[in-house]
Amino acid sequence: MLARVARRSVAMTHIACMRNLSTSAVRAFEDAPVPDSVPDGNAGLPPQLYMFGTHNEDAEVEMHALDIVAASRRAAAAAAAAAPSLRVMSIAASGTHALAMCSNSLVKSIDAVDMNPNQILLSKLTAAAAAGLASADDLAAFLGNAAVGDGNAHVCACHGALANAQCAAALNPAVPTDLLSGGDADARAAAYAQRVRRHLDAEAAAFWDANAATVRAGTMRCGAMERFYVVLRAYMARFGASPEGLRSAVHATYGAPAMWNNASPEGLRRAVHATYGATATWNKYMPAMPEHATQRLVEGLPPVASAGLIEAMAAAQAVPPRANLVLHTLLHGTYPMDSDAHRPVFLRKERFAAARAHGTLSPRLNFHVGPIQEVGPRLAAALRSGSGSTAAAAGYDLITISNILDMLDDVAAAKPVVQAIASCLAPGGALLCRWTGSHARPGFVSEVFRACGLKVDDAVDARLMALETSFYMPEVTLGVRRQQ
Repeated sequence: MLARVARRSVAMTHIACMRNLSTSAVRAFEDAPVPDSVPDGNAGLPPQLYMFGTHNEDAEVEMHALDIVAASRRAAAAAAAAAPSLRVMSIAASGTHALAMCSNSLVKSIDAVDMNPNQILLSKLTAAAAAGLASADDLAAFLGNAAVGDGNAHVCACHGALANAQCAAALNPAVPTDLLSGGDADARAAAYAQRVRRHLDAEAAAFWDANAATVRAGTMRCGAMERFYVVLRAYMARFGASPEGLRSAVHATYGAPAMWNNASPEGLRRAVHATYGATATWNKYMPAMPEHATQRLVEGLPPVASAGLIEAMAAAQAVPPRANLVLHTLLHGTYPMDSDAHRPVFLRKERFAAARAHGTLSPRLNFHVGPIQEVGPRLAAALRSGSGSTAAAAGYDLITISNILDMLDDVAAAKPVVQAIASCLAPGGALLCRWTGSHARPGFVSEVFRACGLKVDDAVDARLMALETSFYMPEVTLGVRRQQ
């Protein structure tokens, strides 16, 4: 049941975007036979605590957006010869994007917000690990990134079962570090006790003390998304990376379309709970969704979405998986660590060192539970009331959101949410939005942003989109609040 809930929530949250596919691709998926089951690769994991153990977007987008905002602020501050001081608000998720932005010396503070309390607790653990561990390699091993000899060579699915160990060795060489040379469970437990726990607040320390099995397993392996990918990789290893093999693998992982189309309201509520926290929270903070919204989300999506996943992965087989960070994580269950340039931003050695030097804990990095459209205005009001009338402190310089507008594919429904978040920006500040909504609505976020009075530059958005390695992302948009 848990695996089924996880798969439903993954599809609702991430794969509901691919509606621009050909009828033949959809029909080919629907006609694919359901293969026999594979062994459950998640059987040894502790109970699921959160949806996302890793980010499924590329933080290069945030870093470029920070550069854009910093350049604008630097030009405005040129007369005063003062370096800009940036305030950022972002979705927390697993905490790694906030950690990446901590490496920018111009960032004064980051407020990371999430509806799901357990994602906040995970983000606090990630930030504490960055503060307590000596190297980016140690942090990767602590989070669960597999090293050679860690018993996870089977996660590679791109080159076939016989080449798994060789591929894992090529992509994840064992690099000795001062504490976590193998990334094994005992070393993670020791790192938590000796280096990490003291950087947690009392609530987070109590939570992770009680969930030590997740720390031992590696937090990046234990989210619902990551468990889903384990099943997908097992089927891929069995049926191969050809379009036909991928079709069978994805079909088997998602299950027959009838399972989705006949999904009960109770099952959908459980999926939402796994993604966002308490169902009551969802009902309270997504009032724009009509009663039939969950059924509308489910009807017809799985075959289309799965066909899109097949096409994206099949196309990616022609290039080394590490050339696409997000796809590499999906196909291998690990981060690419073979060279600094291939790593996620927060694990690049210079970025990691800079983040630690500038600070990865409060008061520079702070975490808040709740929907960003409600928490954000409260934080902005407190910021403004305590900062006087200086323009630089009149709000946030950059706000980043993902999975916020995905269920709201109507301008009238999305506009109040965007207006609430954009009200937190300082004049000239920017709102960055990734959208995994419908391909049938190209330019949807840009349309909403412009309706809310934000300035959108299509050329800037094209540059940001080129940096995003998520293969399911139809739109990345940066909207700038106009100077008053």
